[in-house]
Amino acid sequence: MKLKLSKDALIKAYDELDDLAGIDPPIDKELDDEEFAKELHETVEELVEPDDKFSKSTQKVFDTLKEYFENQEEEPEPEEEEEEEEEKPKKTTKGKGRAKKVEPEPEEEEEEEEDEPEPEEEEDELLVDKIAGIDDKKELVSLVRENKDLFKGFKTKDFPTVKKLKKGMIDFLEPAPAPAKKEKKASEKKGTGVIAYIAKLIESADSKKGISKEEMLQKLTKEFPNRAPASMKNTLNVQVPNRMSRERFKIKKLENGNFCKE
Repeated sequence: MKLKLSKDALIKAYDELDDLAGIDPPIDKELDDEEFAKELHETVEELVEPDDKFSKSTQKVFDTLKEYFENQEEEPEPEEEEEEEEEKPKKTTKGKGRAKKVEPEPEEEEEEEEDEPEPEEEEDELLVDKIAGIDDKKELVSLVRENKDLFKGFKTKDFPTVKKLKKGMIDFLEPAPAPAKKEKKASEKKGTGVIAYIAKLIESADSKKGISKEEMLQKLTKEFPNRAPASMKNTLNVQVPNRMSRERFKIKKLENGNFCKE
């Protein structure tokens, strides 16, 4: 399936999204059509929320990208079934009208060794390091297939982007420890979420100096140590200045590039 979108249409949709959300870091417009489309689709998946409104042409571009890349992800799935069938050949030796079964005695001994807990833990750690170093989705899907025993019940189709697939695979192998959950609950009891805290920072900023996004991100990282800085940076770019100006209060951008309440 070929992507039926021109580079001009992709750039126009990108510019409209950038005006709304402030894409940081920006996507290189010199990339070829396929790479630019892929980067744009991943950015849309991360930044766009259901209530965001775009022009009809831009929304059509986003919908086309979603359909195109979802279809690409679904294509390799049948290969998994074929590989499973190939892995189960009938081990027989032809004689005079009779077939002799080969008894898999050595395999049983190997299975007993694999059941030992310590080697499995080491294997998980090595696999996590390997996942972290891969940026190609096809390689990640192949890795899941090669380690079916470790990824039982894991579905690659549930993760539309490379970043989400990598995170999903790592989380599947290394579930969040209990202490981290307790810390998260403790922070939630404070009653201040990321967006509310951003609003608080802007409201308290000096009307002449203002506050920069970099300063806000530093304060967010200290206030919410259990949150991923990259995720909070995306939230910051989406909220300031456009969405927060619409939903909470008007935000003024000063000449020095900083922000304050209007």
